Amino acid sequence: MHLVRNGIVILVLIGVGYAVYTYVNKPEPTPPPGIDTEIPQASIESGTFVELGTEVASPDSVPTFPKLPPNALPGDASSEAPPFNATGADKSASDANALAPPASLTQSKSPSLSAATAAKTSAATGKFSDAWAEAHKLLGENRLVDAHALLSAWYGSPDLSPDEERQLVDLLGQLAGTIIYSNTTHLLEQPHIVRENESLKTVAALYGVPPRLLAKINGIDEQQPLRPGEKLKVVRGPFDAVLDLQRNEVSLQLRGQYAGRFPVVRTGVKPEHFKGGPTDLQVKEKMNARGEHYVGLERNLGIYAEDYSENSLKMPAESSIVLSARDAEDVYDILTYESKVAIAP
Repeated sequence: MHLVRNGIVILVLIGVGYAVYTYVNKPEPTPPPGIDTEIPQASIESGTFVELGTEVASPDSVPTFPKLPPNALPGDASSEAPPFNATGADKSASDANALAPPASLTQSKSPSLSAATAAKTSAATGKFSDAWAEAHKLLGENRLVDAHALLSAWYGSPDLSPDEERQLVDLLGQLAGTIIYSNTTHLLEQPHIVRENESLKTVAALYGVPPRLLAKINGIDEQQPLRPGEKLKVVRGPFDAVLDLQRNEVSLQLRGQYAGRFPVVRTGVKPEHFKGGPTDLQVKEKMNARGEHYVGLERNLGIYAEDYSENSLKMPAESSIVLSARDAEDVYDILTYESKVAIAP
């Protein structure tokens, strides 16, 4: 009974994370042939941040993902993992009423060594069905961070069927929303207690993330002074990204774990451009002119919004990675000068 109750609590939390996760994801990237993938919709309308407030506010803050299916979280750790649902996860909005997380949910700081090892081994030599079953076992034990790490290792795997791909993305989105973007859980870091004279900028610098990201996660005004003693949800950056030319998307990672994805509107970047050269590119420049967001990379590549590219930023097609305006803003708000963007041809 206790385990069942825990399972229900986790389900509600992940529902909250979904709303909060409206930050980085409503990708509708062009999927590879044969994959009928529906990108989890971020409350971000295409990838936008849902205002991460205590009450999970409107879409102006964090990546969004569909609600976890009712049978996806076993109430009993020993129960059998649910079979894949060919129709995918329930996309309906969840009830975002805040629910205090059980104490056991605040303990995990990072994937355990055993889970991380299992993730790599499973993705390299195992079957996805085994990883899926193990992930649900971990969820039944309230080990959301370990389940997230295990499933993240399978993201982008060519060995997945269309149904497996779709369900993996749905569940990863919900977990990322709960673990990374929801301010009702503190699974990666303890809450930051604001000290005298601290500002959002100084707190963000401590954790290697942009102030705007912390503001969105916590549902506060970036310019608003912080109160001593105030608790903030924090994550330790930097975030990194991958431009996947086959999947036609930009995906985000935090410590190597899935953190959202955005569809690419268009790009002239070609796989042959990176033969014999580095594929991990450093962020070199960030500009926000008149609300138009641009992230410049090494090799003269740039990530920016469609309107920006057509109006004020004259860049050659072969250097362009064009996203929707909202997605470009989210990427701008998440990446830092310490971030790297890998090119996956």
